[in-house]
Amino acid sequence: MIFTIIIFIAVLAVLVLAHEVGHFVAARKFGCKVEEFGFGFPPRILGWQILKRKKLEKVGEIETVEVSEADLQLADGREVLQEVVRDEVREIDKAVEEKEKKIFWGSKNEAFSEDGGTIYSLNWIPLGGFVKIKGEDGENRSEPDSFGYKKIWQRAIILAAGVAMNFFLAIAIFSGGFMVGMPQAVEGDMSGAKIANQENDY
Repeated sequence: MIFTIIIFIAVLAVLVLAHEVGHFVAARKFGCKVEEFGFGFPPRILGWQILKRKKLEKVGEIETVEVSEADLQLADGREVLQEVVRDEVREIDKAVEEKEKKIFWGSKNEAFSEDGGTIYSLNWIPLGGFVKIKGEDGENRSEPDSFGYKKIWQRAIILAAGVAMNFFLAIAIFSGGFMVGMPQAVEGDMSGAKIANQENDY
């Protein structure tokens, strides 16, 4: 009985998790911010988040460029717009992205950064998972990374992606099962049947 319950929970967890992966991948594909991807349901055991920071690094200098009126004319007489650097020396700053992974124990959301990436969490109730997408309840409609901001067909694909993932999972499972050999129901009188393998007949 206990083994049956464990198998049921494991199968349900795989099905729900695959479903949520579909939503997750589609949401990220269309530029929605996924606030949390959880395995199991809260309360949270632990979570981790990749924090992204921008820092500026000096990479070089540009000297003053003097451009005359004649230089601004092409052979056909069209004027060319060029940027003239007026300062004698200008420092060039390059934005460099730094990534830092932080792991937090417990269910406190205060430890996470709202400006960071997706929170990946492991939760106590092992019955599948969930995906929390920014704007999924209709808020933040004016922000480009919100679900509510996206076009209707994009939102439809995000919503349908979970079912599509379950469909493809079923195809993969049955294909694998038939390749290795799945048990099949046999009808009729089996009294004279033989079981054969590649080497011997019994």
